[in-house]
Amino acid sequence: MERIQAQANKLWQIVSSPSTVKAYQETLALTWAILKETGQLLWLLLCLGLVAGDWFWKKSYKAGQDARVWIDAMQTKVETPEEEATQATSTADFLSETGKSLLATGQATVTRLLNTAKEQLGLEVTSEPPAKPVPVETPPAPPKAVSPSATSTTQPTEAIAPVETPSELSTQALEDE
Repeated sequence: MERIQAQANKLWQIVSSPSTVKAYQETLALTWAILKETGQLLWLLLCLGLVAGDWFWKKSYKAGQDARVWIDAMQTKVETPEEEATQATSTADFLSETGKSLLATGQATVTRLLNTAKEQLGLEVTSEPPAKPVPVETPPAPPKAVSPSATSTTQPTEAIAPVETPSELSTQALEDE
């Protein structure tokens, strides 16, 4: 038993010595600094990824638009005068306008997100004007058929009393008893 007490005392002296406390405090402080700097690095890498993704998106979008213009120009040269562009249906126009409106809203949100990421990286924030949402034009509603009996101009002469619900009737019956 004395041997156990001696070993416990020896361990307690090592653990409670000022040099041990100081070593553990330094270790915890260094570990915290490492975790904090790692977190900041990860955040900056995320911001860099967002900015790089935005750059790639813009370049890809521009290349797609240029290819579309080129293809349209090639098709226009081949078409004869009789094959002029036809009018799209009202449904296609409606869907097109709706898509443009949704795209404008999404672009405004992404622009704010990217400007925040650029600000975090210390890059120049582009002050692009917010995208104006494209107004969505709804197709005209078909005319409603009106029956002669539905267009009566006479007003009811009696007020209609509200109907009591079954729960109100049972509550009233209990109160009467």
